[in-house]
Amino acid sequence: MPEKFFKVWLDEKTYITVLFATVDGHVVSFVVRLMSATESGDKCICRYDTAHGCPHLDIVDSRGHLLEKKWLLEMSLAEALRFAIKDLKQNHAKYFKNFR
Repeated sequence: MPEKFFKVWLDEKTYITVLFATVDGHVVSFVVRLMSATESGDKCICRYDTAHGCPHLDIVDSRGHLLEKKWLLEMSLAEALRFAIKDLKQNHAKYFKNFR
């Protein structure tokens, strides 16, 4: 099961990490995190993943506690992966504002 990992820097302190696995060219799992680089270490602002067998978004607070879960039930894993990357690129400022 090949895994791929990459980062997308959005500004000097904000980036997205993408980790996904494929089998026979099909996405079978992923995690896409919106991260903030801080003096005390990097913080996860929110994340899309495939835990629980279905793609979803977890919005967390500054201590890492789950505030909200949004399910992506109508999407395939490949569609959800693309959606997650696009959403975090376009809306990172909104997620960061809610995090603080």
